[in-house]
Amino acid sequence: MIVTSPLVSLARRRLLLRSTLAFAALSLTSASSSATTRVVNLERLPNEKLAQLAPALQSGPIALVESNSDGTMKQVSIFMFVRAKPETVHDVIGHPVDYKKFIRNMSKSDWEVRPDGTNVSTWQLELPVSAFDGINVYNFLPGEGGKPGPIELHAIDPNDDATYRWEMIPVQGGTVLVQYGYTDVVHSNKLVRSFVKRQATMEHGLALAAQLIMVAPMKTESEKRTPAGSLESLPAAAAPSFSFLLQRGQVAVMHSGPKSNTFGDISISDRVFASKEKILEAVGHPALYSSFIPGVKNSNARFEGHNVIYTMDLSVPLVSWNTTYLMSPSPTGFAGVGTDGDLQGARFAWDVVPKTPNDALLVYRVSQSLSQSSFVLRKLFQFDPSLEYGLNVAFGLVYVRAMRGRAEGWK
Repeated sequence: MIVTSPLVSLARRRLLLRSTLAFAALSLTSASSSATTRVVNLERLPNEKLAQLAPALQSGPIALVESNSDGTMKQVSIFMFVRAKPETVHDVIGHPVDYKKFIRNMSKSDWEVRPDGTNVSTWQLELPVSAFDGINVYNFLPGEGGKPGPIELHAIDPNDDATYRWEMIPVQGGTVLVQYGYTDVVHSNKLVRSFVKRQATMEHGLALAAQLIMVAPMKTESEKRTPAGSLESLPAAAAPSFSFLLQRGQVAVMHSGPKSNTFGDISISDRVFASKEKILEAVGHPALYSSFIPGVKNSNARFEGHNVIYTMDLSVPLVSWNTTYLMSPSPTGFAGVGTDGDLQGARFAWDVVPKTPNDALLVYRVSQSLSQSSFVLRKLFQFDPSLEYGLNVAFGLVYVRAMRGRAEGWK
């Protein structure tokens, strides 16, 4: 729910709406200076392994979230199946001058080739409360064997290190679209910085939310330009392994709901170097959540047989949720449901799959409506539905990292 008082309710709602919508423009890098900026070195993954993700990507995008040794964000990579040829996808991404035709609320997307040969895109995004603009430099790299090559871009701003790389991998029935990215959350607006200060792992999730704002329209527009029946079907295949992704970071899988463009659920997977018993002990004692999960202000619980009923307050700047949950043991961990409060109806599961006695795969799955008790979030998700996935992943990353730290002994 929104935290308000009778005297400042309207003013705070307006302030929060303005600030949260501002963070939605992160992926477009708000820059106006021509000074040289640092271009982040993005680490790629093997194309042949990414191509094998195509069957799984038909039900929704997958993201790899990587951290530096100190826990700060390293990069976020998004993988999405596009029912279009790589040439079509490259044409959509490679003509920023047309972005305003298919990216909602973008009123300006100019293109200029400067005398030194630099390709520059100048854009403006109109939001209900304000407008944002910026400048990006594009670099078109050659492809192999006549195939479309990667597209790289970065912000022109000495205070913004945002850097992205698009790759189009051909597969039967379409393209695996890859966006490697570093979104400079640290230098964003004050509200976003306060999110990250309170919950450092939110940096990763907010970056993912911002990148999804760009990736989703590229898929939609590419598929719109592809004639029906012009591509062969994607062959059936066994579920791909995520092991090569998990070696580098946490894996987020996003599924849409029964209606197109509606949120379904997300899952976060991570390797935990602890025994299954220690992981389940961390998850299975909600009364202790407030002592090691950032943003959880209060948590109390009581046991009824094998079940645990607990109430938890989750708080981020200017927004909080108070929810009562029922959690029960499952064959692989725990499963639960929100029974009362702001997230009533939410469903979640914690699954632990041991690999060795002190190495396990931890998977957190959740389906919930963060906006059902929040006016601001409803407005934010109306602006761009992909942000609902990003924010759910952001909170999921916080929970999974906290459980991992608790089980491994550093939380």
